Amino acid sequence: MPNQTCTQLLKVAHARVLRLTSAGILEIGADARYEHAAPIAVGFTEQRAEREDFEQRDGNGDVCGAYQGPPGAVDSVELAVDLCAYDAELIEMLAGGTVITDGSYGTIGYLAATDADKNVNGVALETWSIAWNGRQRALRNGQPAWYRHVFPKTTWQVGEVTMNSEGFSTIPLIGVGEVNSGFGTGLVADPWPVSVADHAWGWHLDDAKPTGVCGYQTTA
Repeated sequence: MPNQTCTQLLKVAHARVLRLTSAGILEIGADARYEHAAPIAVGFTEQRAEREDFEQRDGNGDVCGAYQGPPGAVDSVELAVDLCAYDAELIEMLAGGTVITDGSYGTIGYLAATDADKNVNGVALETWSIAWNGRQRALRNGQPAWYRHVFPKTTWQVGEVTMNSEGFSTIPLIGVGEVNSGFGTGLVADPWPVSVADHAWGWHLDDAKPTGVCGYQTTA
């Protein structure tokens, strides 16, 4: 079969955040999903257990035996996200805490997480980036293609925010991703082609991306 993934990963255009239950499955109901248009950046580095590595020296100090074991499996992922907007609802979903509301006016602020409202269950994170083919857009099913990444369980904290007298402040978040077989194929209305199972992260080519909306959304 042909390999359709010989294309470039260009920009990040969308991020989806999904609340999880204590069992790692998607939480169903209001305020359980966020469709965020265009984060500034999303970064990740996979982590593996250290390889077994030892040697033995003889009485003269020379190495008489050496062994290096096989590489370990990916068991976690270090994550970083930079946001352009100081979005209280998105920050609450990622890092826990409480949003501040003002009646019918809506959300007006945020309070950092305490023991009572920290996000112990974590969230699933999906992102969409442009699939680019040399000098033009890559296609899937005749439509512009996207690289869709998944991190089936993540936990976050707000990073160092700098407020200065020139320019805009960006909002960095630092996270850790881990294995979560409860994610399965994800959102029923927009599933993955296979179960994510016991993989800490993954990606596939998609032929559409969600529409970004400022504010909580419902997971059905």
